[in-house]
Amino acid sequence: MPFYKTFTNIDWYYELEGEGEPLVFLHGWGVNSGIWRQQAKHFCRGYKVLVVDLPGHGQTQYHTITFEDMVYGLIDIMTFLDMVPATIVGSSLGGLVSFKVYDVCPEKVKALVFVGSQPRFAKSEDY
Repeated sequence: MPFYKTFTNIDWYYELEGEGEPLVFLHGWGVNSGIWRQQAKHFCRGYKVLVVDLPGHGQTQYHTITFEDMVYGLIDIMTFLDMVPATIVGSSLGGLVSFKVYDVCPEKVKALVFVGSQPRFAKSEDY
Protein backbone atom coordinates (compact mmCIF):
# COMPACT_ATOMS: atom_id res chain seq x y z
CA MET A 1 0.00 0.00 0.00
CA PRO A 2 1.55 3.38 -1.02
CA PHE A 3 2.04 6.22 1.45
CA TYR A 4 3.73 9.61 1.79
CA LYS A 5 5.25 10.86 5.05
CA THR A 6 7.33 13.99 5.64
CA PHE A 7 10.71 13.59 7.32
CA THR A 8 13.76 15.88 6.99
CA ASN A 9 11.60 18.29 4.93
CA ILE A 10 10.96 15.64 2.27
CA ASP A 11 7.69 13.94 1.38
CA TRP A 12 8.98 10.38 1.24
CA TYR A 13 7.09 7.87 -0.89
CA TYR A 14 7.03 4.33 0.44
CA GLU A 15 5.08 1.12 0.23
CA LEU A 16 4.45 -1.21 3.14
CA GLU A 17 2.97 -4.69 3.04
CA GLY A 18 2.98 -7.97 4.92
CA GLU A 19 3.52 -8.90 8.53
CA GLY A 20 6.46 -10.30 10.44
CA GLU A 21 10.07 -9.27 10.89
CA PRO A 22 11.02 -5.97 9.22
CA LEU A 23 12.64 -6.20 5.79
CA VAL A 24 13.62 -2.95 4.02
CA PHE A 25 14.60 -2.68 0.34
CA LEU A 26 16.57 0.35 -0.88
CA HIS A 27 17.11 0.95 -4.61
CA GLY A 28 20.15 2.34 -6.37
CA TRP A 29 20.93 5.59 -8.16
CA GLY A 30 18.72 6.45 -11.10
CA VAL A 31 15.96 3.90 -10.42
CA ASN A 32 13.19 3.63 -7.84
CA SER A 33 11.54 1.21 -5.44
CA GLY A 34 9.80 -0.50 -8.37
CA ILE A 35 12.94 -2.57 -8.98
CA TRP A 36 12.01 -4.50 -5.81
CA ARG A 37 8.41 -5.24 -6.87
CA GLN A 38 8.88 -9.00 -7.27
CA GLN A 39 10.98 -9.32 -4.11
CA ALA A 40 8.39 -7.38 -2.08
CA LYS A 41 5.59 -9.53 -3.49
CA HIS A 42 7.45 -12.69 -2.50
CA PHE A 43 8.79 -11.67 0.92
CA CYS A 44 5.61 -9.97 2.19
CA ARG A 45 4.23 -13.47 2.79
CA GLY A 46 6.50 -13.84 5.82
CA TYR A 47 7.95 -10.38 6.49
CA LYS A 48 6.78 -6.82 6.96
CA VAL A 49 8.27 -5.32 3.79
CA LEU A 50 9.12 -1.66 3.27
CA VAL A 51 10.24 -0.24 -0.09
CA VAL A 52 11.18 3.43 -0.29
CA ASP A 53 11.82 5.88 -3.12
CA LEU A 54 14.98 7.73 -2.09
CA PRO A 55 14.94 11.53 -2.58
CA GLY A 56 15.00 12.52 -6.23
CA HIS A 57 13.87 9.08 -7.38
CA GLY A 58 10.47 7.68 -8.29
CA GLN A 59 7.70 9.46 -6.42
CA THR A 60 9.90 11.13 -3.78
CA GLN A 61 10.69 14.60 -5.09
CA TYR A 62 14.20 15.98 -5.29
CA HIS A 63 15.34 18.43 -2.63
CA THR A 64 18.85 19.62 -1.91
CA ILE A 65 19.78 17.70 1.22
CA THR A 66 22.88 16.13 2.65
CA PHE A 67 23.57 12.43 2.55
CA GLU A 68 23.16 12.41 6.34
CA ASP A 69 19.71 14.02 6.03
CA MET A 70 18.70 11.22 3.67
CA VAL A 71 19.98 8.62 6.13
CA TYR A 72 18.25 10.20 9.14
CA GLY A 73 15.04 10.58 7.13
CA LEU A 74 15.11 6.86 6.41
CA ILE A 75 15.80 6.10 10.08
CA ASP A 76 12.80 8.27 11.01
CA ILE A 77 10.57 6.35 8.58
CA MET A 78 11.78 2.98 9.88
CA THR A 79 11.22 4.07 13.48
CA PHE A 80 7.80 5.61 12.75
CA LEU A 81 6.66 2.37 11.05
CA ASP A 82 8.10 0.16 13.82
CA MET A 83 10.49 -1.38 11.29
CA VAL A 84 13.44 -1.73 13.66
CA PRO A 85 15.63 -3.59 13.96
CA ALA A 86 15.38 -4.38 10.26
CA THR A 87 17.21 -6.43 7.71
CA ILE A 88 18.08 -3.89 5.02
CA VAL A 89 18.73 -4.93 1.42
CA GLY A 90 20.51 -2.17 -0.48
CA SER A 91 21.43 -1.95 -4.13
CA SER A 92 24.12 0.51 -5.25
CA LEU A 93 23.23 3.86 -3.58
CA GLY A 94 20.79 1.95 -1.36
CA GLY A 95 23.73 -0.05 -0.06
CA LEU A 96 25.61 3.13 0.84
CA VAL A 97 22.54 4.47 2.62
CA SER A 98 21.99 1.22 4.53
CA PHE A 99 25.66 1.07 5.55
CA LYS A 100 25.43 4.63 6.92
CA VAL A 101 22.21 3.74 8.79
CA TYR A 102 24.20 1.00 10.52
CA ASP A 103 27.10 3.39 11.13
CA VAL A 104 24.97 5.99 12.96
CA CYS A 105 22.29 3.75 14.53
CA PRO A 106 23.46 0.12 14.66
CA GLU A 107 20.59 -0.76 17.01
CA LYS A 108 18.14 -0.11 14.13
CA VAL A 109 19.75 -2.80 11.95
CA LYS A 110 19.48 -6.55 12.33
CA ALA A 111 21.40 -7.42 9.14
CA LEU A 112 22.65 -5.82 5.92
CA VAL A 113 22.49 -7.35 2.45
CA PHE A 114 24.42 -5.58 -0.32
CA VAL A 115 23.51 -5.98 -3.99
CA GLY A 116 26.01 -4.37 -6.35
CA SER A 117 27.11 -1.93 -3.65
CA GLN A 118 30.46 -0.43 -2.79
CA PRO A 119 31.53 1.48 0.31
CA ARG A 120 32.21 4.59 -1.82
CA PHE A 121 31.40 6.02 -5.23
CA ALA A 122 34.71 7.79 -5.74
CA LYS A 123 38.37 6.87 -5.41
CA SER A 124 40.31 8.43 -2.52
CA GLU A 125 43.68 7.93 -0.85
CA ASP A 126 42.23 5.37 1.58
CA TYR A 127 40.02 3.61 -1.01
